[in-house]
Amino acid sequence: MIGILVLSIGALSLVVLHYFVPVLIPDQIMANVQINLVGQIIGIIIIFVVLIPLFKLKQVETQTPTISRTIKVLGIACLALTASMGLALALFFLLTAFGIPVDSSYTGFILGPEHLSNPWNLVLLFAFAVFGAAIYEELLFRRMLIPALELRGMAPTAAVIASSLGFSLIHVPNDLINGGFGFFVTHFITTFSTGLFLGFVYVFTRNVLYPMIIHGFINGIAFIELILISLDDFNLLLIYAGILMFLILVGIIVGVLALVWYFRDPPPRWVEISRIKSRIALLPGFIGYLIIASGLITLQVLTELGLTLVFFPNLMAVYGAMVVFYIIYLVVSLFIISITRYETQVEVKSQTPQLFEDTDDVILEPRPE
Repeated sequence: MIGILVLSIGALSLVVLHYFVPVLIPDQIMANVQINLVGQIIGIIIIFVVLIPLFKLKQVETQTPTISRTIKVLGIACLALTASMGLALALFFLLTAFGIPVDSSYTGFILGPEHLSNPWNLVLLFAFAVFGAAIYEELLFRRMLIPALELRGMAPTAAVIASSLGFSLIHVPNDLINGGFGFFVTHFITTFSTGLFLGFVYVFTRNVLYPMIIHGFINGIAFIELILISLDDFNLLLIYAGILMFLILVGIIVGVLALVWYFRDPPPRWVEISRIKSRIALLPGFIGYLIIASGLITLQVLTELGLTLVFFPNLMAVYGAMVVFYIIYLVVSLFIISITRYETQVEVKSQTPQLFEDTDDVILEPRPE
């Protein structure tokens, strides 16, 4: 919720500035890209300056990149991305076979021929989709959320699952409002599986740079595909498909070799920590989390639809109302968390027994031979 609020504040600041000094691009699609990019940049600054110190996450475990770790991670990334693409295609064909349309929710960011005539539009789109989104979301869901959950006692594996659920849920409002039900289902499953992979990459490397690179690569492929489809050029699509198939083949080979290399080494420390930590209280916590999160996401979708219908096309009113709603939303979420949190009744015993209740009662006697 803090992440969404930060993005909304960033977007609102640009819209307010536009009322005094025209800064927004006149085209609606490019204005959307511009607003979101500024929101991401402000969000990244707030994460570094405010949120990481606030949640005491400055001193979390980090590792410097090494050549062997980089080869392993990027090799396994190729295999995982290939599997994710196969899953997305399988879901697409399955839903289409049942007559459920899979309309993308990102049509408001697709550049047509009229946009591509200006190369700066393409630069702006990729700055938003490849760099801004990847850096902001990875800082939020991997660099912040996973260590925060671990510091509060959650095993690394459970923290990755929880962060992946949050990563999927944050995409739900946009998918339901701007896309079809089929795309919502497909995107939720693929973002969850991708979030799991990115989370495990983070706990394996303890360096957020790796998931940032992989995330940016995924977004780049997706937006190139959307642009090519909008151009409706069969030859370009054929060339793109050929390049993609070649990359998939190379990815599978490199990924299998990296996976074999990975399993030949001793398991990482986080695997052992996940085995040791108790999972008894995990299931009720996740069920409660899903119920609360799903209810709040439903409220968010309905509210965003209502606010957009009431205030559109006045962007300042729309984003202003959104910021007010998200502040209330955050307060309600924190209230629910405060009344539903629980702590296990564990008797804490000192490692060393207390020898004396009162030092005044101590009587020193000669030690027997």
